[in-house]
Parts: sequence; C-alpha cells; structure tokens
Amino acid sequence: MPVQSREELIAKKAFFFLKSFFYSEEVRISHPSGDLGIDLLIEIPKDRHWPLGVQVKEYLDMPSPLERNRVASAESRRHNLDKVPFPLVLCVVEVRATRGFYTWILEPVVEQKHPRLKQPDEYEWDLINVKTVHEMYVKASRYWEALVHHVRE
Repeated sequence: MPVQSREELIAKKAFFFLKSFFYSEEVRISHPSGDLGIDLLIEIPKDRHWPLGVQVKEYLDMPSPLERNRVASAESRRHNLDKVPFPLVLCVVEVRATRGFYTWILEPVVEQKHPRLKQPDEYEWDLINVKTVHEMYVKASRYWEALVHHVRE
C-alpha cells in the first residue's frame, strides 16, 4: 500500500467530515470530472438532479477570517462565475479540530419570484453543521423551484 502524503491525509479527512454533514437519503453526492472545477456536486433532491457545487479547501489548522476571505476571492476569480449554472459554496475545513465554515461563492436567491445566482459583496462565514447544511439545501431547492417555474411561464 502506497504511503499517503500529509496533504492527501488532510484532504481525505476533510472530505469525510463534509460528507458526514452533506449526506442524506434525499441527495446524491459525486466527485465530478475536472472540467467543472469543483470538488463535490450535490444533487438536491437526487430524483430531480438539481445541482449544488461545493469547493473544498482543507487545512490542518483553521485559517484566520482574513485568510478565508482571500481564499474565497481567489476561488471566485478562478471560476468564470458568469458561466457557472448552479449555486456554488466554498467550504473551509480544519482537520485538527474537525470543524468547518462555509460561504457562498454564488448564492441562490429568489427576489420577487425571479431566481438568480448572486456573487456576494462580502463573504459571510457560517459554521458547517446539520442545521446550516439543511439551510443550504433549502436555499438551493427554492432557487431551482423558482427557476423551473420561471421557465414555464
């Protein structure tokens, strides 16, 4: 068995941590091909295939809020956000204390029945837990419901 590098072990632990929160019988989690440029694709609910993209940055120790904002800005620049067709969230995971924070890179919003993907002016970081992951799912589902309804009109 090949020896894994420290970075590989940190990444593996971060993904296990996230999957423990993102897993649900109503969703499907996959590792998309490299051409999407994201780490996880979550289909909400799995029978409708409504995507939520997840970018993951893993660390041994949690970076400062300022550093997390720099990472979020870099991820926003790395993606051609005008071409990303689904909500996108960035998760930053610390494996030493096994905790994570997330922020929206493309936030799904519905204003006056009109869905859109909004790039935030400022990054707001929330702790990843069962409640906040559920809120992500609800927000993404509302966006997709509104989009489907808007297209039908």
